[in-house]
Amino acid sequence: MIVWNAGDYLRLSDEDKNKINKNDDSNSIKSQRLLGKDFEKRNSDINIIKEYVDDGCTGTDFNREGFQQMLKDIIAGIINCVIVKDLSRLGRDYIEVGNYIQCIFPLYNVRFISINDKIDSYLDPESINNVEVAFKNLMNDEYSRDISKKVRSHLVVKKEDGEFCGNSASYGYIKDQNDRHHLIVDLEASMIVKKIFKLYLEGNGTELIAKILNNLGIPCPSEYKKQKYNNYCGNPTKNREGKNYWSSQGVTQILKNRVYCGDLVQGKTKRISHKIHKKVKIPKEKWKKQYFVYKKIQNTL
Repeated sequence: MIVWNAGDYLRLSDEDKNKINKNDDSNSIKSQRLLGKDFEKRNSDINIIKEYVDDGCTGTDFNREGFQQMLKDIIAGIINCVIVKDLSRLGRDYIEVGNYIQCIFPLYNVRFISINDKIDSYLDPESINNVEVAFKNLMNDEYSRDISKKVRSHLVVKKEDGEFCGNSASYGYIKDQNDRHHLIVDLEASMIVKKIFKLYLEGNGTELIAKILNNLGIPCPSEYKKQKYNNYCGNPTKNREGKNYWSSQGVTQILKNRVYCGDLVQGKTKRISHKIHKKVKIPKEKWKKQYFVYKKIQNTL
């Protein structure tokens, strides 16, 4: 009897998490893990040796950390079987999912099992080629497109209502812990913003301002957020020692940011589509601009 070294692939998107909040935890990581372990117990030829998890990752993009690690292990011969709860956990791109189960997995002699869909490429090779599989993949793709459309429409309404919808607040502000669409002033950082504007009004250029801030040992925005909140991911300017520092460009961005004048400008970019996550710039006349009101921002810079 062949014993298959399997990898159990678990994925949960942000959309699925919203469902879990509505008491539907069928797609939760925990639920998927239990389903995989139960399947292993019922099948003596299956030995799950590794688990791959992508928590909060969309199914339309296959550049996921867990998924890519699984591919590396397949190529290295560490696993020769992939188990998923259903086809939607593998992905929600009709073409790419079909490519993996019909071309890539067979190329590396990988057995593919989708438990709930009753697909097993080894015990029932025809199970991956029937019309039902193609239809399910198509429906999963359409579900993702529909969700993406609804999310975009929802964000447009929030932006028009003056709610903050960005991933990270501008330096000098932080998201309200009780309302992530509400910005409040970060008093410590706001003092540096005021200093930058004061230095500029005194006739200092951006390069000199950056030099003054670096000489004073003041952390640049990326370093400050990293040290205080440990939640910043970006590509800051680094010095020869590899430390983040103030640059002329960074100072200029602050001086040109209208958020310090009380204007909340959003919608400067958009994704090309729900499958292509690359962002493109939107013409300035189509930007969403709202005015901060006192009841939304208790303090001002």
